[in-house]
Formats: sequence, structure tokens, C-alpha cells
Amino acid sequence: MNHPQNSRVRQILSNHGYNPLDIKDILQIGGGFNNEIFELSVNNRRLVIKIYPQKNDAQSRKIKEATFIDSCSKNKIKAVPIIADVLEGSNAILFEKIEGKTIVPSELKPVHIDQMKTFLTDLGALETANYNDDGSQIFATDFSFTREEFINNFNVRVKNLKFLTKKYDPNSIIRTRLPDIEKLSKQLIRDLNESKSIVFRNENNPKNFERFISPSDFGLHNSLIDKTGTINFIDFEYAGIDDPANLILDTFINTDAGLPSTLLDEFIILFHNYDGLREKIELLSPLFGLKWVCIVLKRCFFIGNLQTRDSFYGEHGGEIVKENVEKLDLLFEKSRKTKIFDIK
Repeated sequence: MNHPQNSRVRQILSNHGYNPLDIKDILQIGGGFNNEIFELSVNNRRLVIKIYPQKNDAQSRKIKEATFIDSCSKNKIKAVPIIADVLEGSNAILFEKIEGKTIVPSELKPVHIDQMKTFLTDLGALETANYNDDGSQIFATDFSFTREEFINNFNVRVKNLKFLTKKYDPNSIIRTRLPDIEKLSKQLIRDLNESKSIVFRNENNPKNFERFISPSDFGLHNSLIDKTGTINFIDFEYAGIDDPANLILDTFINTDAGLPSTLLDEFIILFHNYDGLREKIELLSPLFGLKWVCIVLKRCFFIGNLQTRDSFYGEHGGEIVKENVEKLDLLFEKSRKTKIFDIK
């Protein structure tokens, strides 16, 4: 039986000159709220197609991913996918398939950490002014250099959660937790705005070393390790110029595969010219943790709500929601105590 999604993949590729008869073994290997990913064979060549969502920002996501990988390629930065074809006119990119498996935190080894640090160090050496061929500045999706920008990004997430409850289900999991999130966020935002820390003194004029080309959404959850033990990093649809503080916070707070807090200083030192980076991370971390509570809450809503559930999760949706609820409750408590990292 030919799944409707497989027919769509075949149609996209045939629209770009690929012979439908050469397209075989289509299998969905990823899916969710941001994109759909399929493995397939074209003339016995193993490829992966990533289809971005049909939203206003779909094209920008594709551009961000293609620009980031192209920049890495031009600067001989390895450990990223090879683009086989950017399907112009479609919200899709075709990649060479990476033969590898995901890494879970329990399998993390020093060699993996070194590879992650090398990748970020190589990116940190690039000039942001030369990031895009036409000289334009492509910023990360959730970039922020100032407290105001960061707080605005957080408030957008809360606003989106409110919209979801209004549109789909007023009695959803979001409704039960949103009041506590809003109450805590007011306190954390007030504390952040009242901070007199020197790290915010010139926040409206970030220096060169406070801006770098960020992969965004970086970490073990978006990495594949091949048979040689080499890590390949994937999923750069949010990539762009950003503050290193945001990248480090995301990498460690991420509820899917955040790195152990004991490694925090090893990553901070990669940006050794950035005075006050550790302090800035500590000051931002409580609200950043609450941001991740919102991210996980939205995930729980989409998987658990029958009107929005993605078929990719199928019968496992309930189990996934339960696991994520436990994660968001734990992270909420850490944000409330303003103690995100378990270090002195």
C-alpha cells in the first residue's frame, strides 16, 4: 500500500526532475511539529528528504539550514550533512544519508564532548560579516543579545500557548499549568530587568565576540554517530547569528538530551574572549528554563491532543506525553528555585 505521505515525497521529487520510477523505499524516519523527514533511495543512492512545514517561515527555515551547511562546507568545517539538492520552489532539501545512530546521555564519552567542542570552536572562528554570500545578516530564529529581546521571545511562546488552548482545547494540559508559568515569569522578568550586572551594561551594542554563527538547537538529540565513532550534527533550520550564551543554555537545558552541568565551564571557556559569559548564563538561566517548560508543554499538547496529534507518534503518544510532563515539572521547579545548574 502506498502511503499518502510517500506519494507526496514522490511528487515533490518528480516536480524537480527526478524520475518517479527511480524513487524507491520511502520511509518516514522523523516527524513532528516543525518538519517531516523521509529516507529513500534514488538510483540506489541513499538519501534523506526534509520537508519543512507549510507556514510563513518555512522558506526561511530552509534558507537558514542551507546557508549554515554551505558556510560550513566553504570553511572546511566537517561533521554536517552533505546537501544533495536544494529543491527550489519546494519547502524541501535533499541530503546524503548519514549512516549512524543517535547518542543518549548515558553513552556520552570524552571523545564525543571533544568533537562537540571542536565544532563550536570552528564556528566561533568564522566572521559573522561574511556568513552569507550577499552580505545580509541571517540571525538565528530565537536570537537575542539584549534582555528585552530575550524576554520578548519568551512572551511570544506564552502567547502561542494561549492561542492553542483557545483554538483547540480550553481544558488542555496547557490551561492547567499556564497560570503558574505566567506568575513565575513575572517574577523572573522583574529580577532580570532589575539586575545591575556589568554583563548588561553595553547589551545594546554587542561586540564581535558576543556574536557568532550558531547552529541553534545543538546537542546530542541532533547528532548521529557513525561506525568510526565520529559525530555528525544535523538539523540547522534555526541556525544563524546569535549570542553564544543562548547556544550554551539551550545545549545544557534541553530536556531531550541536555549535557551534564559538570561540563558547563568546558563549553564557556570556548568563548574565552567573552568577559562575563558565565555570569550572563547564570542570570538568564531561570527564565531560559521556563522557556523550555513552554517548549515541552507545547510538545505535550500537540502529541496528546487528538485534533493535532501527528500520526508519526501513533500509539506511543500517551507514553511520550507522560515522560515530557515529568520533565517539564522538574524544570519548572528548578526555575522557581532559580537553580537550573547543579553546580557550585
